[in-house]
Amino acid sequence: MERRVALLLALLVAAAPARAQGPAVGGQAPVVASVKLEMRGGGQVPPDLQGLVAVAQGQPLSGRAVRRSIERLFSTGRFSDVVARGEEGPDGLVVTFELAPVVRISRIDVTGARSLGKDELLTAARLQVGNEYWPEKLDEARTALLAAYARRGWNQAQINATAQPSGDKVVVKLEIHEGEPTRVRALRFEGQPGLSTGRLSSAFGLRVGDILDRTRLDPGAESLRTLYRDTGHARARVGAPRVSLEATGAVVTVPVEAGPAFTLRSRETGGTRPPGSTRRWRSIRPRPWTARCWSARRGDWRPSTATVASATCGSSRARW
Repeated sequence: MERRVALLLALLVAAAPARAQGPAVGGQAPVVASVKLEMRGGGQVPPDLQGLVAVAQGQPLSGRAVRRSIERLFSTGRFSDVVARGEEGPDGLVVTFELAPVVRISRIDVTGARSLGKDELLTAARLQVGNEYWPEKLDEARTALLAAYARRGWNQAQINATAQPSGDKVVVKLEIHEGEPTRVRALRFEGQPGLSTGRLSSAFGLRVGDILDRTRLDPGAESLRTLYRDTGHARARVGAPRVSLEATGAVVTVPVEAGPAFTLRSRETGGTRPPGSTRRWRSIRPRPWTARCWSARRGDWRPSTATVASATCGSSRARW
């Protein structure tokens, strides 16, 4: 709006009337000979709009009046654009307000969608019947839909969005070609998993051969954290899953560090906590790991028990 007002004032200075009103003198603003309202594309101008225009005939042009007029016309909610311009007429300066009526969406047709429901598509595209329409909205919807399909594993999807006028409204058509989905070629648990790959894969939920649905990655990582907690790995860390796309499919890598396993012992008996017990527990104690330390004197591996290898073997080599 500020740009339009500034542009209008610059044009009016250059188009100061040279006839009936005479040229502007001493840097004074030109006098307005007449004020008009026009509908973009033709059409009848509602008579109640004239009272919203603050620019008055016979008065010097005021930037404040132009700004107030545009604000009032926009506030009706009936126009998507209001442009003010000044032209030299037979009797002097003519100020015209060009009004672009709001165009709304009357219907949305979706074809070719199989993997995503219509409600999910329209939510992603931010399209809704009755909403205001402007041409850039189609590009925004197309970009949002491509991103939504990519999140669900359909990286080859193509979207064609068009709008057809229907009276003072438009019908939006979305033609979708989903193509072939991207599938998981490999699932890797990077780091020190501590548990079997099969058990981790089962908890993660996304398996080799599944469609690469990125919305399942974060819930899968949370399921892994739950699994580690349930198996006594209180210090386990599960990082954000990473996805790399290759020609033959997607590789999903999950960083994991199991850490030591822990058991809970009863305050009363010191025994291992039985399933479903409601007793209070005294402490968390690391479960011993069996290590083999290299003995240089004996020249072989000696069994040892420690929570960490370095605690028993010192600087010598260790195996778990």
